[in-house]
Amino acid sequence: MALGFYFDSGMCIGCQTCLMACKDLHLGTAHRKVRAFEVGTYPNADGFRYTYSCYHCKNATCIESCSVGAISRADDGTVQLDSDICIGCKRCMANCPLEAIHPAVSSNNKQAMGKCNSCKPLREAGKNPACVDACLMRCLDFGDMDNLIEKYGLGLVSEISEIPALSTSTSASANRPNILVKIKSCALRSDFREVEI
Repeated sequence: MALGFYFDSGMCIGCQTCLMACKDLHLGTAHRKVRAFEVGTYPNADGFRYTYSCYHCKNATCIESCSVGAISRADDGTVQLDSDICIGCKRCMANCPLEAIHPAVSSNNKQAMGKCNSCKPLREAGKNPACVDACLMRCLDFGDMDNLIEKYGLGLVSEISEIPALSTSTSASANRPNILVKIKSCALRSDFREVEI
């Protein structure tokens, strides 16, 4: 069983409610990001948004790069970071092609790294990750990857480098991220530009 996220880029309006729910749950630290892109020019302009966090990759290079064992694979298959063990060396951050790891503060107030834990404590209590439940448009989901494919159908992309605007950074294909994206057609265009939201 592999757990991961589903995202519908055609439904996302860029409201950042997912980001705010994450930030609220994690006492001011958001482990989710939202990016916005425009494509084309008037009268043929369009746009799309992309929200992302850790994709709990099958071949997570962050696990291998951590010299103190602060990052590990949990029994449910997700990638978890123990900030109390972390020494804040940033090797995991440098080795994550998705830019999903960032500086944070541990529970004992020392400099450490932070990342999405897929709201493991909430899930263990039978709930969804905070970002999923907060999404106004219901374009985010989390669960077993096979179940997500069955629920949302064919035509989903699991390699984000297929989206030109997202392939400008290092490709994550070697890490095999657990993400399924329903791509808005304009996201496949090469005349994109990132905009602030």
